[in-house]
Amino acid sequence: MLIYHFKRAFTLIELIFVILIMGLLVAAAIPKFKNLIFNSKKAAIKSLIFSVQASIENIHGKWVINDEYNWSCGDIGLNSNGYPQILDKGDGKLFSCVLKSPIIACKRANCWDENETNYYQYYFSNRKVLNVEYNATLGKILCKDGINFSEAECNETLFK
Repeated sequence: MLIYHFKRAFTLIELIFVILIMGLLVAAAIPKFKNLIFNSKKAAIKSLIFSVQASIENIHGKWVINDEYNWSCGDIGLNSNGYPQILDKGDGKLFSCVLKSPIIACKRANCWDENETNYYQYYFSNRKVLNVEYNATLGKILCKDGINFSEAECNETLFK
């Protein structure tokens, strides 16, 4: 009768190969996840800007269809082109005139702030800030140069 002895442990060579393969897999995966947080922030910003722009276009469309359409936000109404003159009342609740759920302003990372009327900033960090401006004449959100975030980068982030 033959007795088979099976080994119950891995050899050192087998362990080295397993660790090497796992290292290669991790090295291949890291670049894919490197910009995951930054890309998710960009997607959230893009979504918000599209919501604001869609609301502006909705207001303008109602103005075009109905000559007697009376939209107002506090004391401010529509300009002669039928676009809102402002997007919020300057009370720290951003886009409150055009969104049902406004954004609370703050000046820290991952946050929106209003620098002046119709001029908004998104702080990725203290060193990277995206700037946008609402042009009431055109009824459009436009990119501006920010801190370590150029107008071209902004346009690519929001409109491509």
